[in-house]
Amino acid sequence: APPEERPAIERLLRDSFEKLKAVLALDMSNFTLSVRRDGIFPYLCKIRRMHRLTLPIVLAHQGEAVMAWEAAGRRGILEMATGSGKTITAFVAAHRLLQAEHRPLLIVIAAPYLPLVAQWAREAERFGLRPVVPGEAPERAGKFAAVQRTLRSLRLGSSEVECLVVTQDFLN
Repeated sequence: APPEERPAIERLLRDSFEKLKAVLALDMSNFTLSVRRDGIFPYLCKIRRMHRLTLPIVLAHQGEAVMAWEAAGRRGILEMATGSGKTITAFVAAHRLLQAEHRPLLIVIAAPYLPLVAQWAREAERFGLRPVVPGEAPERAGKFAAVQRTLRSLRLGSSEVECLVVTQDFLN
């Protein structure tokens, strides 16, 4: 990053991402039932004082990617190499969007293959989300019922954030 952008990137990392460092170091099974039920996003504000539990997990290029996405009106594609942290970057961006908008958030993750759907679902769980995987339903009606339940939960305000993990074919 250019030297003049460095302070903004460092501030972004410090203000937002250090909270997520602590989250990833914690085992959700030790949390109260309400935190496990509601997910970790509402809990993030309570752990602001927890610093440096793990090595930094958000790298400068990930912070730059989130800043670029935000500068583009929160639109765009993360073009990052394999293993460079697209998953973490995407969930951090989703968290920042939730903080900024103060309204229900639907995260839709579309992966090309079923093994990648399962991988994304596991990663979503690490971030305290309860991913809904409609493809796990045996018949078409069950798949769409899972999506409808998810949308209803957001619409009725019973959930602040929901995460759907689907195959790209499901969206066609």
